[in-house]
Amino acid sequence: MNYLDLRERLFELYRKQAFAEAVELIEQEEHQISEDERFEVAYWRLCLANLLGRPEECLRLLAEAMEKGYWFEPELMGQDGDLESVKGDPTFQQALTTSAERKALAEANLKPAAVTAGPAGGNFLAAFHGNGRSAALDAPHWQALTRHGWRVSAMQGTQLQMPGQYVWNDYDRATREVRQLWAELAPAQPERAAVGGFSMGGGLSIWAAVTGAVPVAGFIGLGPYLHDPEVLRPYLERKAYAPGLKGYMVVGDSDEICFSRSKAVKALLDEFGIPCHLEIVPGMAHLYPDPFEPYLLQATSFIFG
Repeated sequence: MNYLDLRERLFELYRKQAFAEAVELIEQEEHQISEDERFEVAYWRLCLANLLGRPEECLRLLAEAMEKGYWFEPELMGQDGDLESVKGDPTFQQALTTSAERKALAEANLKPAAVTAGPAGGNFLAAFHGNGRSAALDAPHWQALTRHGWRVSAMQGTQLQMPGQYVWNDYDRATREVRQLWAELAPAQPERAAVGGFSMGGGLSIWAAVTGAVPVAGFIGLGPYLHDPEVLRPYLERKAYAPGLKGYMVVGDSDEICFSRSKAVKALLDEFGIPCHLEIVPGMAHLYPDPFEPYLLQATSFIFG
């Protein structure tokens, strides 16, 4: 089992509160995970230990992670309900301090980056990863389009959450960095370009298209997250977007995070006459459908005809 498969399976077990089974899975599969990916596994293990009523083990695992040079997002740790019972312990507080120091060092030299594949000169898609993910992790999903003549750039900003994991929480900063990458990578013709993304990256793709942050013919949002779709209204009212904009969203009806938000985005775009298709996948939660390629082809056909 590779890292991505392990991640998705663990999230599934977590949603089912099958914590003991999740620990067993980690113990069975951890040896196949690269060293660069083990920091996240370490975080899962200490959270699962606490959820199973073993706070001493949780703190021991946390101390061991710090000794190995790992760090975890301090804000995430402080807000993580899975760790509530150990937050007052000195080991936890020291881990917060150490993590903040290590994060600052890691962020010092970060620059926006992209993973690009596919032939130049044709249609272009900029893809934005979900929060807590990366361009490298999400790129393979979107690069299915390269088999159909597309050039795909999976973009990544500098908002670091944990080692190798990035977020798009600050839209102003995200917009600046996407524009920077766009100027370097995107074609000059907006009618041949689109943006897409998963979760927060899906919300960013909608934001970038509707606000005109980048000139595109359309957007593809998979389980797109926008905290409040109404933030788009002023830009829709003044038609900040490129002429002829179209949107395509894919969301599971079991996606507790983004199902209602996706419907709200579609209703808002309908109000302003922007063509937008909402594809609802029965039984799918907040994740990539398998396979994703058929949905990408439907989306690009809808946007580009």
